[in-house]
Amino acid sequence: MEISSFLPLPFCDKRTFYGFALCLLLTLAGWPGHAQAPVHIGFDDPRWQVDAQVHRVEPFQGQSSVYLDGQMHLNDLDLGNAVIEVDVAPNPNRSFAGIMFRVQEGGQHEEVYIRLHKSGLPDAVQYNPVFNGFGGWQLYPEHQAADEFPTTRWIHLRLEVHGPHAALFIDGKKEPTLVVESLRTGATSGSVGLWGLLGNRFANFCYTLLPDGNPVATAAASEPVPGLITAWQLSPNFPAATVDPLQYPSLPQTTWETVDAEPSGLLNLAKYRGKTSAPGEEEMVWIRLPIRAARARQVLFTFDFSDETVLYLNGKLLFGGDNHFLAKGLLFRGDVALGSNYLALDLKRGQNELLVGVSEQGNGWGWIGQFVETDGLTWDVK
Repeated sequence: MEISSFLPLPFCDKRTFYGFALCLLLTLAGWPGHAQAPVHIGFDDPRWQVDAQVHRVEPFQGQSSVYLDGQMHLNDLDLGNAVIEVDVAPNPNRSFAGIMFRVQEGGQHEEVYIRLHKSGLPDAVQYNPVFNGFGGWQLYPEHQAADEFPTTRWIHLRLEVHGPHAALFIDGKKEPTLVVESLRTGATSGSVGLWGLLGNRFANFCYTLLPDGNPVATAAASEPVPGLITAWQLSPNFPAATVDPLQYPSLPQTTWETVDAEPSGLLNLAKYRGKTSAPGEEEMVWIRLPIRAARARQVLFTFDFSDETVLYLNGKLLFGGDNHFLAKGLLFRGDVALGSNYLALDLKRGQNELLVGVSEQGNGWGWIGQFVETDGLTWDVK
């Protein structure tokens, strides 16, 4: 891999919002446009911390490479703004290969990766924020993209990270395949590493530091969306197998924590709860929302969830569903989006309670909800 003393065009391409923002940063910072020297890290470096089923450092196609089924990241490294690069060997089999960054203790990091068996398809490239060891790509279908991967030569990945933004360039393209304008974990720095699932080879890993500073002023906060639920009361988590979700629970001793959803209304439950059940078993929580209605009325409510849910209104079971990956066929992804489900809620005058159970198998633990009509309704969990 060769990196010139000047950042290549994709890094400062004014034809894209991301490129324009970074160009503006460099101009305001007075940075002359020269990158710092790239730091190359060999795979036999003792700073690598490996958590993998298979990990082999070996030559492959003329390169010093690592074969990885699992993950590895560098100890004693705290990167903020940086360019991270690596080459991935072509693989005709079902497999995943990508870059971990902003790695923190406690199973939190950001990652972007390619799905080599999905070349050319809309979900060939994915962004995945990880909280408490739970990945969540099903919750962010807007951060997936198509690209085609070469099958006879190494595939070059170049990830540019600055502040809350990230852009992934693949195989030397001038335009990013994937842009994430708001990284979800909120970490501003951390370690970096590699992730491979079902076995992939990596070579030529390096990173280049970028200057600090905000690329551009952040976008003004959007106006509140009418009816969108942006905070919930959350129970402790527990193994899903310990309860019957079709029986209304008795929760008099439950300690409820008020938690915020993302601006979109998405409540990523993994941000607040970790794993307590045995490996391979589902995790579950209850979330609730007190609702006050000025009069008895029927209100339309839209929602979505991952992976499984039950919904009670004032103690009555109204809905149960399964949205986990492959639950409805080999092509079912289980993406989460408002407008996927609707219910007519019969609210009584005065106080009402919406109680929802949400369990997780993998790939995303979340809930989102919105009242289509809000006249005469109030809700407040704080």
